[in-house]
Amino acid sequence: MDNISELELAYIAGFIDGDGFITISRHHGTSTYNGEPIYYVMVGASQREPEILEWIKSKVGGSIRPWSQNGHKQHRWNMFNRKAMELCFRLEPYSISKKL
Repeated sequence: MDNISELELAYIAGFIDGDGFITISRHHGTSTYNGEPIYYVMVGASQREPEILEWIKSKVGGSIRPWSQNGHKQHRWNMFNRKAMELCFRLEPYSISKKL
């Protein structure tokens, strides 16, 4: 993620603002840290065609998997936890609707 331009970061921020998601959720298991609940962070987006997701993955990492919603086959790019938080902090200056 170090060799990404400011323009590319701005583009990815706009893409996630429009078509992506940022989720912070509580882990629903018995796992706790010092008696406190554990949370996880996920950043991602889904598209029918994988090209833009593959480009994003090549720039910032993450993974792409097949995904289906309402019977429509799609591709989903995801990043989790520490890497997702790092990406959110890098995108924050360019984000409009999805700010931390």
